[in-house]
Amino acid sequence: MNKQLQKADKIKDQFLANTSHELRTPLHGIMNIAYNVVTKEKTRLAKSSLEDMQLLITISRRMSQLLGDLLDVVRLQERRIVLQREPLSIQSIAPGVVAMLQFMKESKPIELHMEIPESLPLVLADEKRLVQILYNLLHNALKYTEEGSISVSAEIRDRQAVIHIADTGPGMDEATQSRIFLPYEQGSDGISGEQGIGLGLSICKQLVELHNGDLTVRSKLGKGSVFSFNLPLADAADFEPNQVPIAQAQTKGIIDEVPAGFLFPHSIGEMEAAAALPPLLKEDKAYIIAVDDNPVNLNVLVSILSTEPYNITTARSGREAIELLGTRQWDLLIADVMMPQMSGYELTQKVREQFSMSELPVLLLTARSQQADIYTGFSAGASDYVTKPVDALELKYRIRALIALKQSIKERLRVEAAYLQAQIQPHFLFNTLNSLMALSDIDTESMRKLGEAFSSFLRISFDYLNTGGVSRAGS
Repeated sequence: MNKQLQKADKIKDQFLANTSHELRTPLHGIMNIAYNVVTKEKTRLAKSSLEDMQLLITISRRMSQLLGDLLDVVRLQERRIVLQREPLSIQSIAPGVVAMLQFMKESKPIELHMEIPESLPLVLADEKRLVQILYNLLHNALKYTEEGSISVSAEIRDRQAVIHIADTGPGMDEATQSRIFLPYEQGSDGISGEQGIGLGLSICKQLVELHNGDLTVRSKLGKGSVFSFNLPLADAADFEPNQVPIAQAQTKGIIDEVPAGFLFPHSIGEMEAAAALPPLLKEDKAYIIAVDDNPVNLNVLVSILSTEPYNITTARSGREAIELLGTRQWDLLIADVMMPQMSGYELTQKVREQFSMSELPVLLLTARSQQADIYTGFSAGASDYVTKPVDALELKYRIRALIALKQSIKERLRVEAAYLQAQIQPHFLFNTLNSLMALSDIDTESMRKLGEAFSSFLRISFDYLNTGGVSRAGS
């Protein structure tokens, strides 16, 4: 009977995995159709019908997240999740996750705070899974908090980094706290009725335990909750020969090898295919700003693109990148999402306040490819995104496509400007000649001055093909 029960349990897990995969395709079809209806019929639908369609899209996205949780549960039970640990900066990762939740909180009167000191040492963790843990815990806090605040803080305790997610929600009694981390267990409904199926906290706990840590909760009814988990600090031995701490990377400046966590390896055939990248419209070098708080990643990016016709300027923060924007015309901005003080999402929003998508494309590098990441990036104004670890060939193609698109738009504007100038000049010449003829009878001195000015204009207008570039200031 024990063997039969074990076999039935395994069949159940396999059924969950297969069902999740099979349901995703029709679910995404529903989401896409609903979105198309809203887009096409937005002006003709009644307000109540439009709200119903938007609610349908929201529910579909929620269902997609639940299916993702089911797949993670099966992977964890089958021990198919292998961590790719590396030294990480919590203060760089947390702002990007908080920015995602800012996008999702909608109209709730909730303030999201990050209270992590810049001096916090690096931790040893899997970036993708750490983002997943923070996202699930913050999303859970947002779901059960009607108003008030949610904060992320961290401290060092016994050579461990302890991260706290605190909220001002309804809190939990001791009975609820004792079972909150069990699969399919949960507290009362969220404020918006978004109850879920009780897998998020269970997944978080298992992922934290894979990092040799522990996830705990402290809560009182009516006084909110605090979820805490610990991660080991990164020691010198945790750094690979080609991965040095930030302080050392600043002095070293150049790396000898590419970190495996940043780049996918390629076969010789794939590397040869890179030589077939479509050519740019102009032979001049394109100018790119690359932004990342990790100097190793910046050096890797420069190394990947060293064979391309690009002039790359690096920046270590969003503020530094914004200062660079006014120094010249740029063809592309590449930004990591997870950065301290100003995340890649915030940087993109500030860029869009000055430049449209056609004037300056933005390519985001993100550790996750979940819907929330993608929606937040494009909502902020990103032109495209690449998931880390970065595939070098994919990165080259996406960069080439964005720059080529920008150059083609710029060329189109130049041609249109030349056409408009060609249309204006005959009228201007005709009006000038008429003025000279009229002045010849009434004011010869004014006629002479006008003739000299007209002669000067013709002399500087001999470049009638207008082959120069279009400057943003002049447009």
